Amino acid sequence: MSNKESDVLANFASADAAIKETGRKGKVNIMAMVALAIAMTTEELICKIHEASDADWPGGKAYKVIKLLEAEYQPTDRYSLVEIRRKRNQICMKDSQDPRILFEQIATIKNQARSSGLAIAEENLIAIVFDKVPLQYAHVLATQQNIQGTNLILSHLIEAMRNQYRFVKG
Repeated sequence: MSNKESDVLANFASADAAIKETGRKGKVNIMAMVALAIAMTTEELICKIHEASDADWPGGKAYKVIKLLEAEYQPTDRYSLVEIRRKRNQICMKDSQDPRILFEQIATIKNQARSSGLAIAEENLIAIVFDKVPLQYAHVLATQQNIQGTNLILSHLIEAMRNQYRFVKG
């Protein structure tokens, strides 16, 4: 990326491929900063745009904004694990609900864990499904467990439950 924001256009127009590439990266940064600035809806978030600015880049550097946002909204500390466990304990599915509701909640937890640098084992995700589904799915899950044995994965349960829901609810 260009050393200074003011050099971006000149570098982008350069005949030298390496210099032109730094100009291109600078231009991408400027576009990213515009998108980030538009997305910031509170004064606290707008402050992050200003924190990413310096004398060479008065418009800011996008990677700095992203780091600030990640530090606040996707921390990688022990509390992240506690938050994930709390969300896991709050997962629920009612008798008449589409199983997509359950799997959306599980996907949210998986994404939060990955963002925090954590991983949730497939066996734990399967255990969540067995624990949280209504009894009307017990036979479907038991059948999948018997058919797949140790090869059972979450997608087998998703497919079986969706098929059962479609069969019953139409």
